[in-house]
Order: sequence, then structure tokens, then C-alpha cells
Amino acid sequence: MDGKGSGPIERTADDILSMRVRGAGRIGRAASRALGELASDYDRGNLGNLSYDLMEAASALLSTRPTAVSLRNAIILTLSGMVSLDDPEELREDVFKRSRDFVSHSEDFVSIIGRKGAALIPDDATVLTHCNSSAALSAIYEGFRLGKVRRVINTETRPWRQGHITSRWLARNGVPVTMIVDSAVNHIMKDVDIVMVGADTITRCGDLINKIGTSQIALSAGENSVSFHTCAETYKFSPTAYAGADVTIEDRGPEEVADPLKVEDMEGVDLRNPVFDVTPARFIDSMITERGPISQEEIGILMDEIFPHGLIDHFSWL
Repeated sequence: MDGKGSGPIERTADDILSMRVRGAGRIGRAASRALGELASDYDRGNLGNLSYDLMEAASALLSTRPTAVSLRNAIILTLSGMVSLDDPEELREDVFKRSRDFVSHSEDFVSIIGRKGAALIPDDATVLTHCNSSAALSAIYEGFRLGKVRRVINTETRPWRQGHITSRWLARNGVPVTMIVDSAVNHIMKDVDIVMVGADTITRCGDLINKIGTSQIALSAGENSVSFHTCAETYKFSPTAYAGADVTIEDRGPEEVADPLKVEDMEGVDLRNPVFDVTPARFIDSMITERGPISQEEIGILMDEIFPHGLIDHFSWL
């Protein structure tokens, strides 16, 4: 890149790829911030290359976590001025403003989801959650603050153990929490009143793509008559994927699965590490957004509102 703002793009891409920045919302905000910083710090004497460098930056960021639609949507919403703005200085200012607004609104959405999600939690509830979702934790903590949550059970969430982050955060905020290994979910479900998880992607038909293991939790919840809810900002809905089968599931390679064993000690063993799985819409009781719970029928209308006609086509190069 010719603009002097290439540093934040490379730094952010590395942070996302290495999992130093994780979680769909955090990934989206990080990417939007990086694009805004690139635009803000761009060499104003060389603005003719801005559009090209923004496209290069967007492609580099998206390549880090292709499954998380929050990343793609954050990029598109931050760069949407490219559709109509020809003047490079106007584009520079527009990208910076859209980045600032996206980050601010995204953070506000988490708090709003917390209030709307807490309303669905029954009194004296034991809540089960999976992985580390800011949106789901916002709802759970608000429910605790209102005196509705008695205890949280969270999974360790292999192989990156994001559940450790969840447990530490809950404990530090005074919430009674019990962490279990992922495979204990079905055994413990009889003690659970409600499941609340986050989302990496929600398709137009309402299928949920989330951290691997989510679909098994949903199946267990259904078998035990426990309600299952996903908490998701609206930019985590996919404008292009109709069903879960349309989403490519990222595989991060064997090293994470073999840990703490060494991969070289597993000679002759094939290892797979799918990061996400698909929970069919029929297993989801509600999708809680900053606009409140929405139905499967409302997703298409919502996507067409957030992504007006032609916007996604304009970014087909992503």
C-alpha cells in the first residue's frame, strides 16, 4: 500500500488471524477501526491511490476469518461510500466517519441486546452459555443484575478455551459461575433453565453459524425442553447466505486440536479443526438483536434494509 496507514491493517489482520482479537463483534469493530485509521492517516498528497488501498486492505482483513459475516459486513458498511463517492477527499472523510459510527453503534448494540435478552430469562435461572460472546454475556449479566440469574454454567470451549475468558469475566463481576468441559453439556442440561449463546453468522432462513459445539448444545436443549436463544447484532446476519449449507466453515488446521500434544507425536492420525458448526433454525427459540427478538420471516426484510439494493453486488470483489 502507498498510504502511510498500512500499519494498522497489517497489525489488525495479524491480531485477528492469531486470535489475539476474537469474537464476531470484536473482529468487526477491529476491522472497521483499522479501515478508519487507514483513511484518517492517509497521505493527503497521494489520495489518488486511496480506493485501491482500501480494497487491498479490505481483502487482507477478510482473508483472516472468512466465515464470520460480522467481518465482511463491517467492512462493507465502513466502505459503503465507495459506491457513490468519486472525490478521494470526500471518500477519506466518509470512511473515517462510517468507521467511527460503526464502532460506536456496535458497542451500543451490545448493551441494548443485554436489556432485551434479560427480559427472556426466567426468575431464579441457571443459564448455560458457550464460548465467549459479548452480546450473550450482556444479556446474562443484566439478568443477574435484575436478580433473575442464580448461576451460569459455561463450557470450556475447546480448542482455544474461550470459556476461560467467560468464566473469569463472570467471576470478577460477582456472578456465580461453573465451567464444564464441552462434552459434559448433555449431562448437565437437566440443571439448566435457558441457553444463551452468541453468533458468528445468521443466514436468511435463520440458521445459526457459531462456535463449534453450539449445534450439540441446541440439540441437547431441545431434548430436555430447555429454551435456546442466540444474541446477535444485526450486522451478524448474512445478506447473501440463505442457509447454513451456503457458509464455508473455516478449518484452522491440526496444531490447535493436538495441543497440548505435539502434532509430530500424532503420526498416522488425521486431525481436523472446524471452527464453527450450523444450528438449524428449527432449534432456535429466538434471535435477540438490538431491535429485539426477530422472527425468521423478518430476516430478509432486515437485510434488505441494512444492505440496500446493489450494495452487496458492488463489493462482489471481496
